[in-house]
Amino acid sequence: MVLTGATLAAVLGLSSLTAVSLALFAASHFGPDGHQAKRAANGAGHRDEGIVFLFDRSSLVDATRAGERLIAAAPNDGSDWVRLMSLLLPEFPELQGRIDRLAGEGLQTYTSRDETTRLTAEWRDGLRRLTLVDYDVNPPTAEIDAHNLAALERELDTLRANTDFAPFMVWRQNREGRISWFNRRYLEEIKRVRGKKDAGRWPAPALFDTAAVADSAEKSTVFRASLETKRKETWYDVHVHHVGDEMICSAINIDKVVGAEQQLRAFMQTLTKTFADLSVGLAIFDRARRLVMFNPALADLSGLPIGFLAAHPTLFGFLDRMRDLGRVPEPRNYTEWRKNMADLEEGAVDGTYLETWTLATGQTFRVTGQPHPDGAIAFVFEDISAEISLTRRFRSEVEARQSVLDQMEEAVAVFSGSGAVTMVNSAYVDLWGHDPLECVENVGLADVISTWSSASLPSAMWTEGANFIRNSRGRDPWITDATLLDGRAISCRFVGLPGGATMVGFRPLGRSSRDVELRRRA
Repeated sequence: MVLTGATLAAVLGLSSLTAVSLALFAASHFGPDGHQAKRAANGAGHRDEGIVFLFDRSSLVDATRAGERLIAAAPNDGSDWVRLMSLLLPEFPELQGRIDRLAGEGLQTYTSRDETTRLTAEWRDGLRRLTLVDYDVNPPTAEIDAHNLAALERELDTLRANTDFAPFMVWRQNREGRISWFNRRYLEEIKRVRGKKDAGRWPAPALFDTAAVADSAEKSTVFRASLETKRKETWYDVHVHHVGDEMICSAINIDKVVGAEQQLRAFMQTLTKTFADLSVGLAIFDRARRLVMFNPALADLSGLPIGFLAAHPTLFGFLDRMRDLGRVPEPRNYTEWRKNMADLEEGAVDGTYLETWTLATGQTFRVTGQPHPDGAIAFVFEDISAEISLTRRFRSEVEARQSVLDQMEEAVAVFSGSGAVTMVNSAYVDLWGHDPLECVENVGLADVISTWSSASLPSAMWTEGANFIRNSRGRDPWITDATLLDGRAISCRFVGLPGGATMVGFRPLGRSSRDVELRRRA
């Protein structure tokens, strides 16, 4: 069962009042009526005489039987004086501020909140003598109230167990910060923070400063506070609930929460430093589509000022400003552009958005949209202008080389070091009747050798040629002849290239002086 603030306050208030009422009821109505009997000069009097206590500082040295029953109803933690005060203070609030002056005054008298009980405190030879007197002249009969007493005792045991075994601190104090009641967990914390000596004192020390919320107009308030020892710092969420002139307080340990927050802050700092060094622009929008995180590179790529980005613009506000600066592709009309941007958001949510933006400025952006937890989305902007330019130059060079090869009369095929066909010219396609580069799958050396051998008369030179292509070291140019199935004789030239590549050329037999020279050297 979860206790709300109001419920907790009611339970704690009932607990303290019930304890006092039960103890006073039991002591006064089930013990002999001894209010008018004489007491001994420095003693509690006869064992059956009313409710009387005799204290030497914080230790109980004597008490009547009714007094023993009353103090037995008090919490089991702390000294005898602390236990008794935890019962009396809720009904006698003035006691806390005046009892320390008893030695100087000699005699003090108090009246309970409900004006049904009088408390007399006397100073006798260094001892404190406390006497409780009930004003009620028409007490209920024992026969009638025995059942009520049993019910109150059960309720008191339940409420005491609820507070004593709670895993968090609970206490009651007035607006000036004086503690009138606390549970076992609060006492354990006093021992841990202040030491056992302070745990035995009354009034109990206040561990938390509640002055800031004492006069608050709010019924309930929560604030965060810490308790420090030589070994560690412990953090708590302190809940304060106003009940009349007093406050019911509880403190719940939040060390794990604080630790998680510190780890999160450290992680965010690490991310921030990492993002600051990235060359790509990062923009993270929350589920409301407002910019919540960005890195310096985003300002450089988007052209947007830092102040605008720090103001948490919406996604469409962000894109509108980029459009004004010419940093997004410009369609023919604004309606189409807005539709494209809506598709951008939808694609980012699904994790499928990946596009290349070619801008009027000549730049090229690669934009990636990815979903993040809790409905957020992240966009990565990467300037790939240099990459695109390099690709275009490479493609232009490849096309130029291909054009040169196509102008050659010799049929040429180029193999990589692994034996894959990387280039052929148009003369090769005309000679052998197929283009290996147009195949869906990569054409390897075995496929090409099979094509050559099937289109020519049987010869061992094709096996030797395959070995030449596979062997990437110590290769001198090698020329040999082959005869096609249609009777044409061709010269086959194998030349090693840098990086383990090989060029194979085919031409009609022996018309080139270079061929003659290569044959002689071979």
